Amino acid sequence: MLVALLLGATLQAEPEAVGAHHWGVQWSKRLQDASSSQEQRSAPTIVPSMRLVLVGTDEGVLTALELGTGKVRWKRKMPGRVSGQPVVWGPAVLVTADDGFLHALQVKDGSPVWSLPIGTEPVSAPVVDRGRIYLQTGLDQLLVIDLRDGSEIWSCDRYQDGGRPNQVTIFGHTAPTPVLLPKADRSNAERVVLVGSSAGHLTAYNDEPAEGECEVVWERKLGKSNEDFADVDAGPVVLDGIVYTAAYNGGVFALRVTDGRLVWKRPKLRGVHRIAVDQHRVYIGARGRLAGLERQKGKTLWKYRFEGGVPSQPVVRNGRLWFGRDDGPMTLLRASDGARLQVMDTGTGFTAAPAVASKLAVVYSNGGVLYLVAKGMADALQ
Repeated sequence: MLVALLLGATLQAEPEAVGAHHWGVQWSKRLQDASSSQEQRSAPTIVPSMRLVLVGTDEGVLTALELGTGKVRWKRKMPGRVSGQPVVWGPAVLVTADDGFLHALQVKDGSPVWSLPIGTEPVSAPVVDRGRIYLQTGLDQLLVIDLRDGSEIWSCDRYQDGGRPNQVTIFGHTAPTPVLLPKADRSNAERVVLVGSSAGHLTAYNDEPAEGECEVVWERKLGKSNEDFADVDAGPVVLDGIVYTAAYNGGVFALRVTDGRLVWKRPKLRGVHRIAVDQHRVYIGARGRLAGLERQKGKTLWKYRFEGGVPSQPVVRNGRLWFGRDDGPMTLLRASDGARLQVMDTGTGFTAAPAVASKLAVVYSNGGVLYLVAKGMADALQ
């Protein structure tokens, strides 16, 4: 077993992972003092075209680092804690902070472009598509914003007319998912935006509503509203016309994107609030466990259990599944059967999801240290 130390990080590879498939630390950079660092929720973002890494801290600092060396290119102090993953679109980077604003900055130097008040802390990272920003707030409000100037295109308040849930809910939401519908299924809308709610609904909104008014194309109740934690907080992820998502107290679901009709469900898989999908499998995460499900019918293919702890959003790439734990290591599994290939333990845990490319990954620990790990880097760890 290969073991290496760098800035308090221990990497352990299973015997079959040593060699060409082994990942090692290429560089590390402390961005926040360990004594003040708490849960780091903002996942790093790789910007290949500029060879940069962007990451925000719970102290409210957005930092751009050189991908190859970890050298700091620029820093920008935000008005509040950076709560979502930085999202890059062209020359701009979008950042959400707990000051109740959405901020747009220049990627090249961090200079401000515009800030948009949204009234409450966003609890999902923004999504950008076709020059539009889609953002959901902690009050189940969906905002659609023009990327150029930050003006509102349309918005929807799920509980504007009442009905806001009284049950206990989870802090956090799914990110809105804009989807282009197949031409044969565009009787009601050409494009929809899929959004989960704290009351357990998954709703498809028309992305081109008449006169900017909120227009529901279809809606499905997935969570159990008579219990706490009905939130739809996993996904939604769309692949081949199927929406994969989960309600915390209602199970895992596969639905048709065109009309919300049920394809399959696993109601006993409760507590799920992480989901990832590839061509073969659906990967779900809950406290103390991950599992791989068959994509077509939802059958459980494998399980991976660990002591307590909440997993980060899993990321699947090239047949490997990456995930962190808020109280444990970053772990690399084989996606086909859940076999553990490698772990990276900093002693502080990983709440933020990793950013994974083909031959490198960037991970940010709760201890305030950013690491770049690369494939075949065993020699660099001596």
